[in-house]
Amino acid sequence: MVRWNLLLALVAASVVSAGCARQLSPAQSLAIVLPAARVHHAAHPDRGPSWMRPDASAKKALMYVSDAGTNDVYVYDYLNGTQVGTLTGQDDPGPQCVDRKGDVFVLETGNYTTVEYKHGGTKIINTYQNGGSDAVGCSVDAQGDLAITNQIPGLITVYAGGKGSGVTYTQSGCNHMWPAGYDGSGNLYLEGASDSGTVVCELPAGATQMQQVSLSGVFINFPGSVQWDGKYITLTDQQFQGGYNTGIYEATESPSGSLSAFGGTELTASCKGDYTEVLEPYIAGKKNAPVSHKQGKTIVGGNAQCYDAGVSYWPYPMGGPPSKSFGTYDVNGISVSFK
Repeated sequence: MVRWNLLLALVAASVVSAGCARQLSPAQSLAIVLPAARVHHAAHPDRGPSWMRPDASAKKALMYVSDAGTNDVYVYDYLNGTQVGTLTGQDDPGPQCVDRKGDVFVLETGNYTTVEYKHGGTKIINTYQNGGSDAVGCSVDAQGDLAITNQIPGLITVYAGGKGSGVTYTQSGCNHMWPAGYDGSGNLYLEGASDSGTVVCELPAGATQMQQVSLSGVFINFPGSVQWDGKYITLTDQQFQGGYNTGIYEATESPSGSLSAFGGTELTASCKGDYTEVLEPYIAGKKNAPVSHKQGKTIVGGNAQCYDAGVSYWPYPMGGPPSKSFGTYDVNGISVSFK
């Protein structure tokens, strides 16, 4: 997959070389990113079998961390931070999502598939084709519909109920799609980049066509992922308020699907020029996102500007610096699964 840190590095270099403080539009920024910029790490079949502690599946909450450097997914007891397992033999493990039961889906961007594990399990129970070679995220709704987003060209493949061969959706006005997210009612939203800047598109629940919808209240400088936080659909801006920190806006929805955004959770850090670049900010509550109806209180993720920070926790929706960090993982995806 296209590494998001490389995207921002190219943008920053362009701004510096121009000798001015202006921000490039998302379309301008993405235009300089070529498929050759991808980084592929071969799988490590010699790393031994996947393992999980016998009591892992009984844990209330497990956190899964995709490591781009080792091609493993590390599993932790989310409540106390103890490692309970490792899923080995991955092929470029990337972004993740979780269904209502706590099954975890991991994009294997090296072989263009998404694999599914049970909460605390080590065996792949389902494998899905990503629908393209540039998958950047996934999301599952309360009905079990699995949506996999491909960035270039922008397309989404949806597996109704997590079954079948999948149906692909596109929207001509929403190119360079970033990870889509279902809201609490099964509507699927995403941010995309067009010649006019960042746009928002929606696949309404039960619809057969995507539509572009209006966004009011905020301006998204550089598109990012979308996620349901238990109360609001949230929109990520990788250049929050024109800077180089990742930020998240909450948004309310109208019956037509248009969004009105407000607030602004800025994720900060104290390394590499105080920049944050959170590849996949995951908002964790007390239930899995598809069935959560209470706003989460914590964001977990990896700051690509601080490789030695590993996994960080930020208070949500307050934001600010991490409340804690651990490990040295090159976080390429993260999720929290509740039993």
